[in-house]
Amino acid sequence: MNFSSKAAERQYYETEATEAEFLAWYAAYDLATYAKPSLAVDNVIFGYDADTEQVKVLLVRRKQHPFQGKWALPGAFVRPNEDTTQTTIRGVLGETGILLNEQHVEQLKTIGTPNRDPRGWIITVSHIAYLPTMQVVVARDDVVEARWFSFTKHGDEFTVAGIDLADLAFDHAEILQTAFQRVANRLSYAPTILQILGPTFSLPQAQNVYAQFLAKDFSGNLGSNFKTVYGKLFTETGLTVSTKGKGRPAKLYVLKD
Repeated sequence: MNFSSKAAERQYYETEATEAEFLAWYAAYDLATYAKPSLAVDNVIFGYDADTEQVKVLLVRRKQHPFQGKWALPGAFVRPNEDTTQTTIRGVLGETGILLNEQHVEQLKTIGTPNRDPRGWIITVSHIAYLPTMQVVVARDDVVEARWFSFTKHGDEFTVAGIDLADLAFDHAEILQTAFQRVANRLSYAPTILQILGPTFSLPQAQNVYAQFLAKDFSGNLGSNFKTVYGKLFTETGLTVSTKGKGRPAKLYVLKD
């Protein structure tokens, strides 16, 4: 079929041809005119260390360029016919040996900032994952070390113990701060971070998590008000668990749906 111009050709296939004809034309002629980015995932993994009663975040140290030797978030490139949650699960397993449950993974933010990656045009879909059981990590694939880090809130910013966040690879400091803020902002209505405590949790455990993200000490009067303020988000299970020390057994709760 002959056309008087490229514009006429486009007009025909976009408005008059069948969809099958349009898609064949698009794949052969039009698709090649668009630059194609690569798609990746970068993942903020939270776990709860019951021994120290602290929330921790997982970082990996890169084996290869770019940012060789720098700490980073676990990540991977998305493969054809793979959604980003599947990539997250595959990538975290490949780099750290941790197998995530997709029910504990949620999308955080998509970042397409130009030049965010020196290798080229790479868009990342960042995720948060909550580990209901703290796991031992093993450095695998293209990382030389994988480690759990504690963190602290100072004002509106979070710091990671022993790490200068400005020295993280790529834009992972921005992603990490966004994840911290997302968790903190949702504590009053959707505290999904409590999944790191397992299927059930006690109020003292929940207080520890809230205290770390809000930089509050829930001992004393604040502790007694914790259930009043946040109890609407939890449901009693009727079960109890023994506590450290000589106190009464603590009631166990689950998150409300």
